[in-house]
Amino acid sequence: MNKPARSKPHVALMVETATVYGREVLSGIMRFMRTQEDRSVFLEQRDLLTSPPSWLNDWQGDGIISRGSTDEMIDAAVRRNIPVVELNDRSEVDKAHVRSDDAKIGEMAARHLMERGFQHFAFCGFDFEAWSQRRQEAFIKTIQQEGGQCDAFNSPWMNLARPWEEDQQAISEWLQSLPKPCGIFTCNDLRGQHVLAVCSTLELTVPEEVAVIGVDNDELLCQFCQPPLSSVIPNAEAVGFLAAERLSR
Repeated sequence: MNKPARSKPHVALMVETATVYGREVLSGIMRFMRTQEDRSVFLEQRDLLTSPPSWLNDWQGDGIISRGSTDEMIDAAVRRNIPVVELNDRSEVDKAHVRSDDAKIGEMAARHLMERGFQHFAFCGFDFEAWSQRRQEAFIKTIQQEGGQCDAFNSPWMNLARPWEEDQQAISEWLQSLPKPCGIFTCNDLRGQHVLAVCSTLELTVPEEVAVIGVDNDELLCQFCQPPLSSVIPNAEAVGFLAAERLSR
């Protein structure tokens, strides 16, 4: 008599495919899963703002790894005791969290610019984003520990709250106010592209007058910049691997 086939564990991956960081996270998840028993995985093309599918609210799966959870999805998972590993800043959720070491990223950027002899420093990030704030705090702290000072500029991300031209004008006024030469750390490569675009408009020489370093090592974004943007690699693949490992416990 044949034994009934054991059903595969069902795992939902709510991770964006539209960014390099998200794809690297997925690569790490895949690397871990190849070391484990076969499982059924739900994955769709999505960006960071795409809402999870409504059917997840009634899903009877075995685990979720998410960078785009909603309160409704988390509440539903908690009610049914489905394990969730969060990769975003949802400190109010009593679930496992795995993310890049933002403090270390900020420190690395500061040391990179200091080693290149800069005496003036600045940070450009996004308002209301905890990961950006952590990177800013670590960057400024490292600079100040070495006796330096650091300026900062932040404005909202995600479909900018004000028109693109207004944000660029604000960055332009900020850049012109900075002492030169200046080493600037931007919270990610997208923000780095914003800054370098304004440098081009202002005809500021890069890296002689302004040096810019981003985060994520998004090759396409970095190469769009002139000159190409330098970037800190956050090792998102390790984040994905650790998240999958945590979920399997």
